[in-house]
Amino acid sequence: MKKLRDVLILLAFLLICQNGFAWTAIGDGIEYQEFTLPDPNNLFVTRLLRSNTNAIIDCTFAKGLLESNQTMPDQCSLYDDAVFYDGKGWGPRYDIVAAINGDFYLDGGVSRGIRVTNGWYASQVNVDKNIFAAFGWTADRKLIMLGSPNASQRMNIAFKSTGNSMNVSGINRAPANNELCIFTPQKGLTTGTDNTVTEALVQLKSPNLISPPSTGVAGYIKGIQKNKGSTVIPFDCIVLSASGEAADTLVKSATAGEKIYITTKISSYKTDGETPTGHTWENTIAALSGSQVILEDGNIISYPKVPIMVKMDPRTAVACNDTYVYFIVCDGRAPGISRGMTGVELATFCKDTLGATDAINLDGGGSATMVVKGIVKNRPSDGLPRAVANGLIMANVKPKQQSERFHPDQVVTVTASAGLRRGPGFINPVIQTLNPGSKATITDNHLGGIMTECEYWWNVKFNGAEGWISESNIK
Repeated sequence: MKKLRDVLILLAFLLICQNGFAWTAIGDGIEYQEFTLPDPNNLFVTRLLRSNTNAIIDCTFAKGLLESNQTMPDQCSLYDDAVFYDGKGWGPRYDIVAAINGDFYLDGGVSRGIRVTNGWYASQVNVDKNIFAAFGWTADRKLIMLGSPNASQRMNIAFKSTGNSMNVSGINRAPANNELCIFTPQKGLTTGTDNTVTEALVQLKSPNLISPPSTGVAGYIKGIQKNKGSTVIPFDCIVLSASGEAADTLVKSATAGEKIYITTKISSYKTDGETPTGHTWENTIAALSGSQVILEDGNIISYPKVPIMVKMDPRTAVACNDTYVYFIVCDGRAPGISRGMTGVELATFCKDTLGATDAINLDGGGSATMVVKGIVKNRPSDGLPRAVANGLIMANVKPKQQSERFHPDQVVTVTASAGLRRGPGFINPVIQTLNPGSKATITDNHLGGIMTECEYWWNVKFNGAEGWISESNIK
């Protein structure tokens, strides 16, 4: 009788674990659990309490760039303790708790759809008409779980003093003839354009959030260069790049000190291209595309004619209900250990085991990776984590910290060979290297002495160049 009782207790404990009552706290408002199913399948799940304002979601880019590849552990290492924009200003830092790989991508990490990181709208929603789903997290903690994001977009730059305005044709690409495009820092150190364009550097008060005409994102022109491309893009700036007649208009409108407003209106439609989805992507902080919506309003959606959705493969997904956001990874391609799941099986797990109401399938296969506190928890089918284009993180918020060691206009001496970076922290590329003994001047930047990546960083001017250097390398 005692042996039977012990077996029943064990079975009850396993049943409780399977139904989500064995979550382990791994951060403030963030929990983790592993599930072993009899298929056999091993799943790794984190969940974020939507009501906890100290728990946030964001999107990471490989090497901090729009077009690159990097493993998820390395992306976490790059972004951890990095400065981000919290809706009020730059200064708080990420304390990354968990992460998963993100969306599908082309060679070199080129995006197939929308990408937003920390409010930077870096890749347009309608880049690839073959994208069938998208995920978004807004500044006011709302979720976008969107199927068939056919979309139209209108982005506009308004110049306050002249009353002029210009339509933006594209993001992070060189303008065609008579076009105006914008470049964000995620493009790279510079715009990479040639000398046929005219470019204006714009300091922003916030990232280029998707913001409707009623509000807009404010900035001011720092300078303009005619027939000279490859403008350096500081971490809190954009570059307006124009050609042909658009360049002539930009020159007339973009005088130094001119205040501008950037507005973006996105209209998303269902598969028919006519029925609005109701999502405008307004003030989206993080976003990426996926393959298919597998769970919608509690209804499992199957795709019997889509090969990747009927195969038993490793899977990555993001799911939610009114209380939680879930990151899910299922191992696969390991017979007898974890065989992988079909899209329907994954949706069933999200609904019946996690209690989710909505879910989107992300890039799986060899890309499927779950990282918790810097450690890879699953067994990627490649044997090691694959270098991928982007990911999603759950993080807590570290408060803004600043040093008072130096003051504006103070001349400092470089004590060791150091990179002058386009923003505070190692996540930002090096503009140039400063040699020991070089003299630089501290600028009147409101973020001067900002703590990030375990260092205080200062904005300095050196021989006409402006950038950021760590406090440990100057005196």
